[in-house]
Amino acid sequence: MLRNRKVKTLKKILSKNMVLLITFVLGTTAIIFSTIEYHNIKKNAISDLDRICVQIGDNIDLQIYQLDTITLNAINSAELTAALDYYVSTNSTDAYKHISARQHLAAALTSLKGFDYSVRQLNIYSTDDLGYGVGDYLGSITDYTDTAWYQKTMSANGLRNVLIGNMATNGALTEGNTYYSISRTYYNVYYYPVGTIEARKYYTEVFKSAFENRYAYNPDIYVYDEEGNLVFPLEYEDENAENYYNAATEGHVKLQSSSLFTDYLFSYSMPHSGYKIVLYVENTNFFTPILSALKIILFFSIAIFIAGLMLTQLLAKRISKPIRDIYHFLNDRDSSSQFNTLDMESTHIREIDKLAKSINEYILQSQTQTKTMLGLQQQEIQAEMLALQSQMNPHFLYNSLACIEEMANQGMTDSVSTMVKDISTILRAISSNKEQVITVEEELDLCDMYLECLKYRFGDDLTYEFDVEDKLLDFYVPKLCIQLLVENAIKSTTTGPLPWHICIHGYIDGENWFLEVKDTGPGFDKDVDIHLRKQMDSILETGVLPSLKIEGMGILNIFIRLYLLDGITFLFDFGNNVEGGAFVKIGRSIEKSSTIGDEGKKL
Repeated sequence: MLRNRKVKTLKKILSKNMVLLITFVLGTTAIIFSTIEYHNIKKNAISDLDRICVQIGDNIDLQIYQLDTITLNAINSAELTAALDYYVSTNSTDAYKHISARQHLAAALTSLKGFDYSVRQLNIYSTDDLGYGVGDYLGSITDYTDTAWYQKTMSANGLRNVLIGNMATNGALTEGNTYYSISRTYYNVYYYPVGTIEARKYYTEVFKSAFENRYAYNPDIYVYDEEGNLVFPLEYEDENAENYYNAATEGHVKLQSSSLFTDYLFSYSMPHSGYKIVLYVENTNFFTPILSALKIILFFSIAIFIAGLMLTQLLAKRISKPIRDIYHFLNDRDSSSQFNTLDMESTHIREIDKLAKSINEYILQSQTQTKTMLGLQQQEIQAEMLALQSQMNPHFLYNSLACIEEMANQGMTDSVSTMVKDISTILRAISSNKEQVITVEEELDLCDMYLECLKYRFGDDLTYEFDVEDKLLDFYVPKLCIQLLVENAIKSTTTGPLPWHICIHGYIDGENWFLEVKDTGPGFDKDVDIHLRKQMDSILETGVLPSLKIEGMGILNIFIRLYLLDGITFLFDFGNNVEGGAFVKIGRSIEKSSTIGDEGKKL
């Protein structure tokens, strides 16, 4: 017995298999690429840290080299030697000569210090406990021959002696700026030690590149002298900092910090100073940028996977397109697309291509038949418009003759004569069936003549006004539509109390224009309002027009004429005013109003 299987579409079957394929391919590719990229990023990170280590070391070494160069230049300066001898020899003689000797010594020191403002102090000390300095401190220096740093410098036999601390002019540690000091034994021309020369920079200036530490991976920076003593930083928290000197070799080494991660040490020996710089990078600081880069790779892998899924759907659609197009085309057709043909490229499959061709031939045949039916329907609409016009002409004539009869009974012969002329003009204008629409200006002229005729009858009891924007005068409306609305307004108004007033208001609101007829009558009865709206809704829904009678046909007649001329794009509304009376309003889109005249003239 066969089991019932769930029906699947061709697209779904293709999509499922292609998704499995793309998942396998992209997954494998992502794993391989991530592994390779991990090693590349790690290699680049190590290379960057090696470069940073060398860069910081070279910057520090340059600062020390500049400071050391000044001391060497001072030792070899004959001018400074002469100035120092003169300064010492005049100490116990004439005070004026001693002041002059001090000035010469200050000038020689200043010349050696130069314009390098990073060098904060240059001092010279004689063995006679007479010294002099320029820079942060300018003046004589005494009482230094018994200090430890001076004795150490003298015993170094011309080699460099380094002192780091908060130093006063005599070399003692004090509160204030921390200096990095280099001193050397000073010899005369006979190579006999006659004192020391000392140059100072701020400690922060010498180790500026290490203090800033704006580098990737946030390394801990340590600088050691030739004996392995820490010279930077002066204060540190890492208890292993003193051990990094021996652990670090040139380049980088790994320090196992856990079973999964390792810390790194990067070191570099400075060529001039002989110092060694060590960068210690914790595993979290080292691997976090690497993992961030891998996250980006993962993100793009997911994005590519999603794009692959979308591509899979597109490919599945494309492969199953012939059958799917025919299936949806036959099942999803509606009135708006009933004449669209099946646009499908040749599949090179005889049966499918023949089926598509037969469907298109059937649609084209149906389209031809429908066009024939629409032509007949257009002729029917023209006939209905002419029938409406034939109803409107006698309707206006009957009302006008009734008015003349009433005026004749009252003996208003002059008024009757004038009114007959106006009515003749109106009938001559509206009796022609050549055009079913006229301009708003022409329609308002007819309304004005009609209302003037009524003024003969009602006198000052009836007033009227036209409030129409000039821009509306060239737009087209069905002939007699406003006149009929005015007739209805007169009928309603004259049943109410005096005085009677009719207002024709024309205006533009946004992208539409409107013509509105207002009266001061009792307004629309609720039942009449409901009945008219039901009839109008029925016309819009079914397109079936009701039979009209001469009596009481004004509002519905205008609605039907607008419907026949403009389909359902016209605007129509009616109701009661808040201040009393009724209103009827018609309108249309301004954009489409330039074509209704030509359309109406063709009817």
